[in-house]
Amino acid sequence: MKSIERTNESMQKEYGDESLIYAMSLMRSDNRRSENIQNDIDNGYAVIDEIRIPFSDREIIEKKLFMTMPQEFTILSLENAKAKYPSEDRPDIIYSNEDGSINISFTITKDYLVDGEVADARDYLQEIMEKINPSIKITSISVFEGKIRGGYFDFISPALDGEIFNR
Repeated sequence: MKSIERTNESMQKEYGDESLIYAMSLMRSDNRRSENIQNDIDNGYAVIDEIRIPFSDREIIEKKLFMTMPQEFTILSLENAKAKYPSEDRPDIIYSNEDGSINISFTITKDYLVDGEVADARDYLQEIMEKINPSIKITSISVFEGKIRGGYFDFISPALDGEIFNR
């Protein structure tokens, strides 16, 4: 029995397999606990694929509209915005991750809408998008009101390498 213990001891010292496997399992269980308990952007982060992503509030319209998004997102430079959105009708504000693969964009209209017109405007834009690209799949629609009024719809559009979620 002693010779077996010595063999195991020497293997652990030489390779460290047991302690590495144990440490990795602890890390995974800690991340899973984080996902289950505190995986909430309101707590300042989300755990995605075992990576902790910090989130923070960003001011979109001065003192009126804020959005919580990953901290790494920055406003896309005009040069990069022109390359990504060649049309002059590109969004007014574009936040992007470092490699430009994920964008959050906003188009701000100068038009003032009265009660009830927000949903009509959103529906009209949705109709235009469906005519331009009939293969999109609408997943949800919403209207918000407060200091400002607005509406949005979520949709999935096809891309060369998969699908793109849009809001």
